[in-house]
Amino acid sequence: MGAVRSMPNTARKSLRLAAMLASSALQTVAMPERAAASLQIEALWIGHGGADHEAGGEVPGLLTAPPAWTSGDAAAVVIGDAPGDERTRARLFDALLAGDAAVLELDARSPGHRPPGGGVAASAPLRPQDLQPHLFDALLALRRDYGAGLVVAIGFGPVGEAVLSGGDEAAAAHRLGDTGPRFAALAFLGPGQPRFVAGATPPPDENWPARAGPLCAILASAVAGPLRAERGPARDVTRSCLSALLPGRSGQSTARAADDAH
Repeated sequence: MGAVRSMPNTARKSLRLAAMLASSALQTVAMPERAAASLQIEALWIGHGGADHEAGGEVPGLLTAPPAWTSGDAAAVVIGDAPGDERTRARLFDALLAGDAAVLELDARSPGHRPPGGGVAASAPLRPQDLQPHLFDALLALRRDYGAGLVVAIGFGPVGEAVLSGGDEAAAAHRLGDTGPRFAALAFLGPGQPRFVAGATPPPDENWPARAGPLCAILASAVAGPLRAERGPARDVTRSCLSALLPGRSGQSTARAADDAH
C-alpha cells in the first residue's frame, strides 16, 4: 500500500469537520511546498464505536503520513494543547515524518465533537481525565483501520501529561479487550522534565530494542531548544528515555545506546 487508506464511509470527514479543522490548531507542520504536497493527510473522527461514549462522543483528529508509509509501519498519537509549544510540535512532527512514521494528532482544544447520534457540537477543551479513552480509540483506529505496526503516544502542554495514562494495562484491557492493541511506549515532553513510560513489549519481529534508540533520539530532539537552556543536553533525555523503555538494561548499555542514537 503506497498511501494511507481511507476510513470506512461512516468515519470519514464531513464538510463541516473539514471547515472546522481548517481554522483549528490541527494544522500540518510548515515545510517546503513540494514536501507538504507529497504527504498523505486525512481528517477523521476518533471514537470507540460502541455504546460507551463516556468521554463525550467522537473527537476530530488529523492523520499525516509520509509518502511511502505503508501497512506495518510505525505511527504516533500526538496531543499538545499549548500555543507556546508550536516549536516543540514542529520539531516533533518533522522528526517523526522523517523517520517514516505516521502522526495522528488529537486536538486537546477540541474545536468540536460528534455526540452519539451524529451531528457536530461545540466542545470545551478536553480535561486530562477525558483523554485516556480517546487515546485508546486513536490506537485502535491506527491498528485496525490503517494497519499501523508499532504505535506510541506523545504529549506536551498542560493536558499532554495525561498521555502517560495510556500505559495503564487495566484501563487498556477495559477499553480494548485483553488481546487488543497496546501502545509500545508513551512520552510526555513537558513543560517540566520529560517523562517516559514503557508500554506492552512488542513482538520480537518488531526489533524493539533496536528501534527504541532512534525513537528516544526523536523525542529528545523535539525538546532540544528548551533543553539547551534549562535541562541539560539532549543525550541525557535520550538516556532517561531508554532507561524507561528498555527496563533491565545496564546503565553502561543504555549510555552506549544513547550515544549511538546521536
